[in-house]
Amino acid sequence: MKKSNIISFIVLACLIALPVNGLALPISGDGRLGSFTGSIDYSGGDEGAKLRISLTNTSPEKSGLYLAGFYFSNTAIAAAQMETSGNFELVQSSGSFDVRALYRPTSDTLINTTDVNTEQPMTFYFSLKGEKLAGLTAESFIKDFVVYFGANGTTVDKAPVSVSEPSTMLLLGFGLLVIGVGLRKKTQ
Repeated sequence: MKKSNIISFIVLACLIALPVNGLALPISGDGRLGSFTGSIDYSGGDEGAKLRISLTNTSPEKSGLYLAGFYFSNTAIAAAQMETSGNFELVQSSGSFDVRALYRPTSDTLINTTDVNTEQPMTFYFSLKGEKLAGLTAESFIKDFVVYFGANGTTVDKAPVSVSEPSTMLLLGFGLLVIGVGLRKKTQ
């Protein structure tokens, strides 16, 4: 009886860990030098959509790397507007969206390095327009998602996003359920 309760609890925990539409999708990534964690949250309808991307630079403190920007693409998005920019700008063309840290025109120095060199989460809000936005999910943004890291005014590394596969969690939960049923039959 106790084993089946434990197995049921583990299965339930695996199902809860699956990304659900409307909840922020946790993301992370490692490059040669830089690493990050964060989340992507998406809510959309046919008339427009909102995208929130939160990123935290988790590179080793002594590396001197700062978050220099990120890139994502999706052909369903016709246009995007970044609502909060700070020291970042959005460059877009035909479903490709590049967010880069701004530099002074006369030098390679960042306008305000404290805004990009922080280990605090940086959050970017976007308003999106397109024809098929209702069919998108947070998972649809991670296919080509890349985070850029910079040092001394130059991009020196990029880290692609990685996220645990929902199907892996589902298979794990199903496997544990089968084991639990098998154990229950043996004890009866």
